[in-house]
Amino acid sequence: MSWFADLTAGIWEWFAHRVAGKTGNGVMRAAAFVRYNGAMGAGHLAWGFDFDPSSANVGAVENPRGGVTCDTATMGYWNETNGAPVHTMQRRNYDDLKYTELDSGDAVAAYRTVKWLATKPYQLIQRNCMDDAYDVLRAYGVPNLPVPSHEILPNEWFLQFQAACNSVASFVWTKEKKLAPVQRAVVNVVLKALPAKVPTWRQAGHPDWHMLQAQIVGKATGQ
Repeated sequence: MSWFADLTAGIWEWFAHRVAGKTGNGVMRAAAFVRYNGAMGAGHLAWGFDFDPSSANVGAVENPRGGVTCDTATMGYWNETNGAPVHTMQRRNYDDLKYTELDSGDAVAAYRTVKWLATKPYQLIQRNCMDDAYDVLRAYGVPNLPVPSHEILPNEWFLQFQAACNSVASFVWTKEKKLAPVQRAVVNVVLKALPAKVPTWRQAGHPDWHMLQAQIVGKATGQ
């Protein structure tokens, strides 16, 4: 029953908002990561965002086979929520990141989008790493993101993203606050139970979807 599913989702979202929140310095950080030599030089993108005062989420769809399309089982989807997100990206050989800091980011909406991405098969056009990074960062509340047009490559999208750029090798993004084991267990339960949600701009027929499609067409035609 859809009403029961909606009720359950609402309850878990309420719990998630209780455990998510501002970082210790009063802001929340979101970032796009790039591997410049990914996809035979076209570039590859990943996302990152503060979830709570003790952890951040990073992830991507890697498409390791390099195909035009790929199913969800083999498309290389991953995400991690931990206290040292840059260390994760260093291990995965990302080069640079651009980050922005917000007074209030919607970590719950972003994480529900992350879970939705796991259900979407990779497609070179309109469901690639650029679309994934765009969707997660937009759900988090990052403004003025470049349009994920099929007319540009991931490296170009990263270049157009107006945010502070840093090397992954030297950037410090360590969550200093530690949760007690019971608190961490609660966060893990909430993360696991929080249901996926389709962003409004990816719901065909929604006003946000129409607006994004118009932006994509405008980008492609130079308008």
